[in-house]
Amino acid sequence: KLKGGQILGLVYQELTECGIPCLQSALECLFISCNRVWYDQLTSWMVYGLVTDPYHEFFIAREGTSDESYGLLADRVPVFISLQVADSVFFVGDSVRLLSFNSKGGAPILSSGDVLTFVAALRSLASLPVFNIKLFENVIGKMRAIVAAHLRNRVVVEGQLARHLHALRDYLLMAKGDFWQAFITESRSLLSLAPKINAEHDLNILFQQAAGKNSLDGEDLFNKCVLKLNKAAVTDPPFTGGWNIRLQYKLEWPVDSFLKREDLDKYNQIFRFMFHLKRIQLELQCAWAHLQRKQLNKKERAELMTSWILRKNMSLLLDNLSFYFQVDVIEPEFLALVTCINESVDFAEIKQKHLSFVSTVEQGLFLTTVPVSRSLGDIFQLCFEFTNLTLHSSNSDPTKLAHLNQEAFKLVQLM
Repeated sequence: KLKGGQILGLVYQELTECGIPCLQSALECLFISCNRVWYDQLTSWMVYGLVTDPYHEFFIAREGTSDESYGLLADRVPVFISLQVADSVFFVGDSVRLLSFNSKGGAPILSSGDVLTFVAALRSLASLPVFNIKLFENVIGKMRAIVAAHLRNRVVVEGQLARHLHALRDYLLMAKGDFWQAFITESRSLLSLAPKINAEHDLNILFQQAAGKNSLDGEDLFNKCVLKLNKAAVTDPPFTGGWNIRLQYKLEWPVDSFLKREDLDKYNQIFRFMFHLKRIQLELQCAWAHLQRKQLNKKERAELMTSWILRKNMSLLLDNLSFYFQVDVIEPEFLALVTCINESVDFAEIKQKHLSFVSTVEQGLFLTTVPVSRSLGDIFQLCFEFTNLTLHSSNSDPTKLAHLNQEAFKLVQLM
């Protein structure tokens, strides 16, 4: 059964292929009549952000049971418009919807002049006796450009998008190294124990103390950050110690129309990885200090040579990885993102660049490459076992140290 845009597509195909004048005239009347309904749906969506579609015929519809999420249904798009043009239609209406119904008392994204212009343009198209594809694409393109400019101004300029992205880089991507070093040092004793009932509260106290030492406690965007402790999963590796930490960043309008919950989930995946990396780096530094403090004779020093060499190699690997992730992956990609935000007038281009930024960082940290990601997790585990053996055992077991050394060598070779 055909309906909606599919019927329009069928009538349009018959019309373009028909060579009988009387039949062609009848098909033109039928197409224009059907087209008026379709243009009413376009107007409702592109001007007001509303879907008026009781019979489920329009190519834009709610996703699932949510009233807040809409999607483009490719199978309902009429054959006489491309998916690219359909996507522009979706972008315009979705932008109007997001910034009209979530404006918190602010001005609607479209001025009264824009509304009149949009309605007049669509009515003019609907009144044409023959559907003009080029003219339709031109009108939709102009509407999209107007909305994209308004949206960029609202989110990027008024919403100070770049500041929020800098905050995400500083805190979720751990670019503020001094602050995170201070926090991990402050929380070292707490993180060495299994989480208790008040663990989240204690963690946030230390979080604020570290901020105070780095003069961040009065920074407005830092105050949007809160540490949350999720329930440990069975699949969490032992080196996490049951601390499944999430950094919650409070989003407000209009930036929440750009950054979605799924985006913050990806940021947090990166955050957890970097947090465990920096935590294990600190433990290796503490292991070095512990070994240095020991009063040893020549024989004992010779016996501990394996521990010193293993710790040195582990630290060298993790320090190089940390430097590579921050300096060669995150920073250049972030600078490219900021450049795009400052130079582009197309909001959709900025949004796509941000998605590309997050994806590239995930790939650069090997989070999407399962074999490498698994090997890194195994290396973290070996480093964790080594620091436990060094810091919490009165005597280092030579057999255990040799095993750790051998396993570490194998993993590095695999990578």
